[in-house]
Amino acid sequence: MRKVLVALGVLVVLAGGASAGVWFVVRAVQAPYRGFAGEEQFVIVPTGASSPAIARLLEGAGIVSDARLVRVALWWTGRGRVLKAGEYRFTRALSVLDVID
Repeated sequence: MRKVLVALGVLVVLAGGASAGVWFVVRAVQAPYRGFAGEEQFVIVPTGASSPAIARLLEGAGIVSDARLVRVALWWTGRGRVLKAGEYRFTRALSVLDVID
C-alpha cells in the first residue's frame, strides 16, 4: 500500500510539473516580447531557410526572446512548412504567434 501511495505522489508531482511547463510555454508564446526596442526592424529570410534558421534570425534581430519559442509555436500551429522567404518589417512588439503569422 505504501508503494502505491508513493507512486501516486510521484505521478501527481510529475503531472503538476508538466502542467506548469506547458502553461509557461503557452504564456510565453502568446505574450508580446518586451525586449523589442521599438525601432523599426527588418528581417530578411533567404530562400530555402529552415525553420530553425528563421527562428535564429528573429532572435538575433531582437524580434523574439528565444528561438526555441518560435520552434515550439511552429510545431504547435503546424506552420513550420509554410514560412516564406522575403523581407519582413517589424514596428512594434509582437507575440511569437503574431510573428509567425
